[in-house]
Amino acid sequence: MNVLHISTAKDWRGGERQIYYLVKELKKQNVKQYLMTPNNSELGNRLSDVLPVVYIKKPSSFSITWIKKIQKTCIEEGIDIIHIHDSKAQTQAFFAKKFYKLNVKIIVTRKVIFPVKGYFSKLKYQSPFINKVVAISSAVKTELSSVVDQNKIEIIPDYIEHEKEYKNQTFPFLKEDKINIAYVAALTKEKDHITFIKTAKEILRYKNNVHFYIVGSGKLEEEILNFIKENNVQENITITGFIKNIDALIPNFDLLLFTSKTEGLGSTILDFFLHKIPVVATNSQGVLDLIKEDETGLLCNVEDYDCLARKTIKVLEDKELENKLTEKAYELLINNFTVEVCAKRYISVYKELLS
Repeated sequence: MNVLHISTAKDWRGGERQIYYLVKELKKQNVKQYLMTPNNSELGNRLSDVLPVVYIKKPSSFSITWIKKIQKTCIEEGIDIIHIHDSKAQTQAFFAKKFYKLNVKIIVTRKVIFPVKGYFSKLKYQSPFINKVVAISSAVKTELSSVVDQNKIEIIPDYIEHEKEYKNQTFPFLKEDKINIAYVAALTKEKDHITFIKTAKEILRYKNNVHFYIVGSGKLEEEILNFIKENNVQENITITGFIKNIDALIPNFDLLLFTSKTEGLGSTILDFFLHKIPVVATNSQGVLDLIKEDETGLLCNVEDYDCLARKTIKVLEDKELENKLTEKAYELLINNFTVEVCAKRYISVYKELLS
């Protein structure tokens, strides 16, 4: 089978890392693949030695250039399946199949928890031009079910490479004499860094040997910095910015404090599961597929910084609890959320579509 992956993102976030993992694993399984992506995209640059990359100018919501390029690539490369990884890519593939009557199957991976709104957005999912929709969690499937036929939806979660190779790296901002608590997420509204800061301030009332890290970048950085200063915790919280070699950084932390308001799944949590680092999180939709209370982590309601502080301190002061949580979390990861497991499930969906 020949698979064309389409991603319109230029930057590198969790979704692009998922495509990166999947492409490499599918190559091991002898699936022939191509990638269509914007000029100089981070994903394209990282995968250029793994598969043929078709570069093209980043599209608007509707792009004749992209539609023609999809048609040309499908014909020239004998594409059987188009695998869509974001909404803009779905629009281009939808029209390419409609206008040119392409003899291809289209599969869409849906990562976000937001409702599918508007006539055209609903049409893109309900149309016979879209053959299968993959939801990355039961929460995303539930959201999709009001729009998409249940038989068209498959749950395949986000995943992780559990046998990672990365270069050792030192990070000067780490406080070696402190307990290091992190939140790895883009600086966007739904990730709710304000609650992370409020929780940090509450924890610091009881423990002074703790340092907090906001790992990521985004448009809300100035707002977050101002809130840190307003709460007088600038000596206790470090904003690291975007870290390219995140796999080397994560093992240095002692706990993940995950405060998101809305979440498709929360794939960052998997990185901490892998390194047997405990997780305290908000019960934000897709997170519930990963965190089972008092089994694989501890949960609090969204924005409940008192609860988050209390449960964080509980884990930090109870080594037996920490060991129980991290062992169960690691077991869950290995059995359900590795790229090897999930790539096989994608291959099964591909074969089902072609049969």
